[in-house]
Amino acid sequence: MEDNFATTTTNRETVPRTGILLTCSMYNWTGVSQPGGFVGDAQEMGAAYFDTKPKDNALVWSVTGLPTDALLQNARIEMNLKCEDSMCHNDGYGFMWDNNSCRFPYFRQWTNLTSFGNWTTGNIKFVNISLTSDIKVSADKTLLQRIKETGYFHFLVGDDTSVDYFRLFYTVADPPSSSLVSFSCATYLLGRTLAKTSVVYSDTTSSTITNIIDSASYPFTSTSLISTANSDRNVTQSTFKFYITQSTRFWLFVPSGVTLGWISDGGWDSLTGASVTTTTSNTATNRTFVVYTKRYDGPRWVIFGGASSSSSAVSPAMFFVSWTFAQALIVTPSNPSAVCACESTGDPHYVTWDKRRFDFYTPGTYHLVKARDCTFDVQTLTFKYGPTVAVNGIVSVRYLNDVVTLARTPGAAGALWTGSPVVRVNGVIQSASVTQGGLQVNKITVDQWTIVISAVGLTVKTVAAGNWFHVYPTLSDPSYQRKVDGLCGNCDNNPDNDFMTPGCAIAINNTATKLTCNQAADWGVKWTVPTNQLVADLSVLSSTNIGSNSYSSCTSTPIIQQCPSLIPPEPPKTGTTAIVIEPQAPTTFVSCSTSGTPVHCGGDDDHDDDDDDDNDNDQPPKLCTWRTEYNQITLKCTECANSNLYASDDCILDICQLLDNGKTIGNYSCPPGPQVCNYTTITKNVTIGSYDWATLDNANPDGVAPSTPACQDKAYYIPLGWEVAPNDATSKSVAESKNWETACLVVEDGNTFATNTTKVDGYTGSCPVHSCVVQPVKTCYHPNFCGTKLLLRRPRVPQCQNGIIETGEQCDDGNGIDTDGCSNTCRINTNGWICVTNVNPTQCTGSANNDAGDPKHTCSINSPYCEGCVITVANQNDKSCCKCVMPCCD
Repeated sequence: MEDNFATTTTNRETVPRTGILLTCSMYNWTGVSQPGGFVGDAQEMGAAYFDTKPKDNALVWSVTGLPTDALLQNARIEMNLKCEDSMCHNDGYGFMWDNNSCRFPYFRQWTNLTSFGNWTTGNIKFVNISLTSDIKVSADKTLLQRIKETGYFHFLVGDDTSVDYFRLFYTVADPPSSSLVSFSCATYLLGRTLAKTSVVYSDTTSSTITNIIDSASYPFTSTSLISTANSDRNVTQSTFKFYITQSTRFWLFVPSGVTLGWISDGGWDSLTGASVTTTTSNTATNRTFVVYTKRYDGPRWVIFGGASSSSSAVSPAMFFVSWTFAQALIVTPSNPSAVCACESTGDPHYVTWDKRRFDFYTPGTYHLVKARDCTFDVQTLTFKYGPTVAVNGIVSVRYLNDVVTLARTPGAAGALWTGSPVVRVNGVIQSASVTQGGLQVNKITVDQWTIVISAVGLTVKTVAAGNWFHVYPTLSDPSYQRKVDGLCGNCDNNPDNDFMTPGCAIAINNTATKLTCNQAADWGVKWTVPTNQLVADLSVLSSTNIGSNSYSSCTSTPIIQQCPSLIPPEPPKTGTTAIVIEPQAPTTFVSCSTSGTPVHCGGDDDHDDDDDDDNDNDQPPKLCTWRTEYNQITLKCTECANSNLYASDDCILDICQLLDNGKTIGNYSCPPGPQVCNYTTITKNVTIGSYDWATLDNANPDGVAPSTPACQDKAYYIPLGWEVAPNDATSKSVAESKNWETACLVVEDGNTFATNTTKVDGYTGSCPVHSCVVQPVKTCYHPNFCGTKLLLRRPRVPQCQNGIIETGEQCDDGNGIDTDGCSNTCRINTNGWICVTNVNPTQCTGSANNDAGDPKHTCSINSPYCEGCVITVANQNDKSCCKCVMPCCD
């Protein structure tokens, strides 16, 4: 997007606008409280382009489709700026949402950014703006909280500054274990690290990684492993899917000499020269794995080991996978996505997003447009009108927990519904335009209203006419196209697949422009709204919490997030003409039962285990719990976790294998774990206010900075009792008050503050303004620039739940949850948890055993009153064991 501030419309970047930006003629940031006390400005929008624009005109655009399930992490904005006028020193940037009436609640001048320097006519500057947790848009809400709440923001650049390009980078939290769905009846472990001594499974044996030849271009050491929790003794397949919420890079480790068609079809890149060697513990057999890599952009499911274009079978050999987040990148598009439009008019006649037509006359409440991730839902209630047809009587739009409902006034049973719409927002009647959360409700006339959800690009126009509603939804956000469904279809520009069921089956194969009524009726009723998700019904019109109830119910029982057939193919690889073909989930799977009968694991809803019984017993098997030495195993693994940060599940598997080979726990030595961080001790600090202050490398607070900037030689864990100082005024004051043997101190979000050293006569230079610290692993830090040090603080008065282990505490994980490994009174919960207490905050992990019920035998008696016995030392070698409880009479 860099075109060096073009002066013509050629190559200018069109900026998208949504929501209130489509109606504002002026943008106002007058008197917004900010550093420096600048009074602000108010200007109209002069051009819809990046690059040079008329002076005295603001430039404002929308950034949409951001995550609403978690706060953005490591968020920052990159821009290239040019000063166009002598008043540009008063310019800056701002954030706004649709409920701010064209006024920006947050604005900051460029010249108040650290080390920004002079800003005069003709200057060009590259800026990085960190979106930190202390930026507030109101007294009780941070910028990141507001973005999470709405999923979007409108961004302002002041009236005398031009922009060459804009980019937003961010990451989100690690995915939960529910993000992985197995198709091969194997259980998978998440959260372990790929390193020497890591345990993985290939074919029917457990192996330990003994050698790694890493890739220089895409290094995979210390990435997160996905591998089965124990070997699958019946099969040699590994088939699963993994849900990613953002850009993610994967590495595939495949036994040397094994060819898997779905890898070559899928466009995976081979990392020449990279390899991993494993050693089987009981036979000392070495095996070499070659390495492939590929990046996917989320949100989406990624399938591993599925059928390829040339085969319907699953993979012929086990493999293992590792992954890490790739930095997400949002670039404002030069050609905003085409808009999908749907209609439900008259009695009612429907036109899908992709222009298929049908009439659907069965009365009921239906999903007209439903986001498969439950974010939004447009529902219509149709009532019987005459002897054979139905019409729209209620239209409701839910976005997250909020609901807008428009209802005609019903007559007696079988009579017409009449009058202008009664509009309610969360059950409260409204007579004028209003904004609630991310919903903008616009009154055009008494009979015409428009509901806009800017965060997802959805607009629903409703027109009351006759005795019904005409409803016209439009969807412009490409991140939701293909991920919606309902009576409007899926918005993928393919009319042949519009009539899908919630389970992704195509219910109607007819390609005629218009369907018959019977075809439409058979398919349409499948989109009936479940009772616990109803927001378009007479019984809930005045309910104030129906939106939150519906949203909660939807997210607790979601349907498939995106139909596999709607995931677009990857583009052709550079330099080739071959189209990348993603693997599909297999339709027949390996056997999960002792009988060897092939069964379907996973199920269409990804919840049932489908193993010839009615029980959803797809919990992972416990690891080694039937052994009498299990308590001693966990004690040893706790020791290993604290001494070397060695993963608890890996340790349990190691010792279990050792015991299988006739050895004892005393024969086990803790592996080195991921050797990427070091321990240090703080001996030099200064007390200011209610905290002690120091640097991670133990610098003298009064020490003079060397003439040549010094570099921290290695990464260190934060010592016990200390935490990284926050980005606030106190930390800034502490930094400025001492020399600290450096010119710049880094705080928790990667920003820097200048020390007293910079005030010395003759000092030249400035502190870096972003990404000034890296974390190889949790609680481990390394400054990203020479001449910078990490500022730490330690509270003078101990406080439980602050994430710092202090006097009298066994642990402190920084939360108030009493049922995890560290209690809300900072005591260790020993039942099933392994806690690392020599880092801050305390890291407690449960093994796979925390997620599983007691392991049971297979029961050979076919009776609803019998189930498998719990496996014990006494019966562990039995082929079958049943426990039967017969019902009795009163």
